[in-house]
Amino acid sequence: AHGLELVLYPLETARAGGVEPGFDLNLNSGRGLDFRADLEPVAGEGHWFAIDRSVLASHGIALAGPPAPTLFRSAGRAQLLLLLAETLRWFLREGSPSEDAVLNACRALFYAREGRWTSKPRAGRWAGIEPADMSPDEARELVEGAIAELERT
Repeated sequence: AHGLELVLYPLETARAGGVEPGFDLNLNSGRGLDFRADLEPVAGEGHWFAIDRSVLASHGIALAGPPAPTLFRSAGRAQLLLLLAETLRWFLREGSPSEDAVLNACRALFYAREGRWTSKPRAGRWAGIEPADMSPDEARELVEGAIAELERT
């Protein structure tokens, strides 16, 4: 696989709609990804999982078994906005904002304004952003602006 991100959740976590990480396994593997196999959340990275479950609740496609939207319940909008802001802060803490940080900021703004999820590339087009054409300072400004907007919403 080019890059595999696999997270296993107990059914109770998937259906709860909470913000806790709540996974049994978080596995990253394949070309382009640093291998990791976490059995518990890494400090400062718990924000990803409720966001991912929310996306699954609205857009997940089951490869087998019941449809994803019948298994996953999203956290509330206000909770997700705070988690999205924390995600963007994580990108700032980890170093210069990358293309992924810019596209995550665009997706967070799209969610804040439209109340629904879309892909990161589509959110970038919606925002009129070409991350590759941005300077690091412009990228940081976009990410910081997105955090401010999420916290106001």
